Amino acid sequence: MDKEKKTKTKQDKLLIVFAIVLAVLILLPVCTKIVSSSKMPFHTGYVYALMPKSLDLEFNDEEITFYIEKNKEFNKEKDQPLSAYKVYYYENNDKKTDKIYLDNGQTMVAQTESSSLMTLNFLADAAITGRIINRIANTVLIVDAVLLVGYAIFIWYVLWSKKYDKEHGKE
Repeated sequence: MDKEKKTKTKQDKLLIVFAIVLAVLILLPVCTKIVSSSKMPFHTGYVYALMPKSLDLEFNDEEITFYIEKNKEFNKEKDQPLSAYKVYYYENNDKKTDKIYLDNGQTMVAQTESSSLMTLNFLADAAITGRIINRIANTVLIVDAVLLVGYAIFIWYVLWSKKYDKEHGKE
């Protein structure tokens, strides 16, 4: 009888541990979905976290490393969304020199060519990373749904077996 009771308490402990793991597995992708929503106030920080910290691009046969940082003067109500970030580089890629900020993230490729918005290069990389994270979150949510159904069936079976044992005097 003690052995049966130990088995049942082990089952109960296993159920609790499995429920906690399942709850964490459900909360992580749901939180990721919430954070990645563009309507959230911390979306700018989320996008910045996904951006590469530097990009190497070639201009006029010279490779320049561009960097990005958050714009501390950015005002969400007044400024354009792309103004939330500042793009800069160092002259001759020497980090000991002062940062040279691009005007609104723009740089001239050449005198005759139009300017390109460097911030978009960083945002494009962030979008690719964000898409990958969202796909993973969606996959985890699907797996969580399957696990939840399996968990519900397992709980039902455990409760049914306890009731069956009780009714047939096996307790």
